[in-house]
Amino acid sequence: MSRTYDNLTFGISDRTGTSVRLTAFPVIGDVHKSCHLFRTKLVRKIDISTPTHPNVFTLVDDKDFEFLSQWKWCASKVRNTSYVVRTVWVNEKSKNIGMHRVIMSAPDNMDVDHRDGNGLNNQQGNLRVCTRSQNLYNQKLARNNTSGYKGVYWDKDRSRWVSQIKANGRRHKLGRYFCLIKAAKAYDTAARKYHGEYANTNFKEK
Repeated sequence: MSRTYDNLTFGISDRTGTSVRLTAFPVIGDVHKSCHLFRTKLVRKIDISTPTHPNVFTLVDDKDFEFLSQWKWCASKVRNTSYVVRTVWVNEKSKNIGMHRVIMSAPDNMDVDHRDGNGLNNQQGNLRVCTRSQNLYNQKLARNNTSGYKGVYWDKDRSRWVSQIKANGRRHKLGRYFCLIKAAKAYDTAARKYHGEYANTNFKEK
């Protein structure tokens, strides 16, 4: 069957992991910002449900499905993102191994970033090996953010919105603004400059 969300139409497989083909993935606003990477790509679903969290699946490429299915996987939440992991025992201590790291054969000193911020989307086109700093650049909005925009906070002493960005180990002040939107756009401009392809901006370029 298929389901449609805001003009996004895609195939849904059953619990057996039957292959499905994504039929249409237009990029609309902030919804699935990297969906264009997966248009018409054959994908599979692996059931990672638990008794307390039923009907949870991860998306993987068809070519990775059989290899990954030999293990039992589950979702593990880190801050505000859920990742797919399995548990192994090393020297009598348990350790979680991320599916995204297995797929990309990531070395221990590197991270793996989910381009769309969805830790359950483990298609190779959504994954990229990166440094820890690059991975942090693509983080979602922090839970304690009160402005609603990345890189912007309220300076109550000056009654202004402050825009700032962290890059290359330094925090850069971008200015103070009466207008919240202008402050958010100032962050976006700096993010594209300093963070490059890993920039997670407040407003998407048309």
